[in-house]
Amino acid sequence: MDSEPNLISTARLDLQLVSVEELLSFAANPTDLLGARGISNPYGWFGPEPGPVQRRIAQVKVDPSVNPWLLRAIVERATNEAVGLINFHDRPDAQGMLEVGYRIAAPRRREGFAREATLGLFHWASHQPGVAVFRASISPDNTASLALAAGLGFIEVGVQEDEIDGTEIIFEVAAANFR
Repeated sequence: MDSEPNLISTARLDLQLVSVEELLSFAANPTDLLGARGISNPYGWFGPEPGPVQRRIAQVKVDPSVNPWLLRAIVERATNEAVGLINFHDRPDAQGMLEVGYRIAAPRRREGFAREATLGLFHWASHQPGVAVFRASISPDNTASLALAAGLGFIEVGVQEDEIDGTEIIFEVAAANFR
């Protein structure tokens, strides 16, 4: 990997990587992951409830080197508030594919945070060796994410049944579009 930034900055946002040490510490003692950094976490993104944090803990326990691809807090710089989270589901696969996932707090949606964070993450990842394509799997009912995918040039390539999220439409776009 060319670079493993703990921080990816965009115009308004800092995408702050949650470290392996923070994930493993959280696994032993589930408290607010962002509190030690002085980041406001009013929406509980990095609290003890089940979700992406627990899935990423399982991954880093198996292979800590996957962490640069994983969980990042989306922090609005002006307020120092975690407005969401973003990550890839794993490192690039054999075909160079990375699947993105993100969540923005309901009260902070429609402010362009998902688009800005996704563009920032894609720009960084597109410069890493072996990255060829980005994937997004989106519920057919998620009109905001469907619009975001269309706006970023994603093309529908299939449909899948996700064990957690149900039916999802699979979209892909070339990583070269973000270099």
